[in-house]
Amino acid sequence: MNIVSCGVMHPTLGLISVEQQNDNVLLRYQGKEQLIKWDLPENIASLSVDVDKIDFTYIFSPSSYLVKSLYFNGDAFFYRIPDGICFFQEVMVDKFPLLFYKSREGSRVNFNAVNEDKTFSVEIHSIGTDKHADKDQLYFEYRLINGSCQKTVKLNPGDAAEVAGLFFYQSPGAARWPIFLISDRPVNAAKLAELFP
Repeated sequence: MNIVSCGVMHPTLGLISVEQQNDNVLLRYQGKEQLIKWDLPENIASLSVDVDKIDFTYIFSPSSYLVKSLYFNGDAFFYRIPDGICFFQEVMVDKFPLLFYKSREGSRVNFNAVNEDKTFSVEIHSIGTDKHADKDQLYFEYRLINGSCQKTVKLNPGDAAEVAGLFFYQSPGAARWPIFLISDRPVNAAKLAELFP
């Protein structure tokens, strides 16, 4: 079901009218109108209201969705960039190693092994640059989750991490877009060079 317009009850503001207008959302509340420019052409799939925010869910495919949040500051609604983990994906894994590059900062990707009862999750928390005297160094902050084991890591291009028997390799050529490889066993440098673009 897609929402084009509806009303939601906010605990403080009362009734808020929500109307999708092409790529944006128009809010009407307490005699005011506020246009939120999100540039999201997908239709709103669902809304949920909390004391301090309204969550909008957009479905991109059967295996991925985005949750955008609007916060109220006492005068108007606003959104944050980045806004934590807000993009969710499900990926089926036929075999390891798996090269993955279809995600972004603020994403949680659940990798489900087809022939095993295993799920490995990667949360992409931030991408940034450490300033060094000789040159700037790109980094990626991830939370890696394998069953009940979790590890938060800050990796530079070419770095690796392991969590409960699954191995995570950051592409040596990674730029502002995360490219990584997941394997159920260690991968040597020659094989990594062959697998990474």
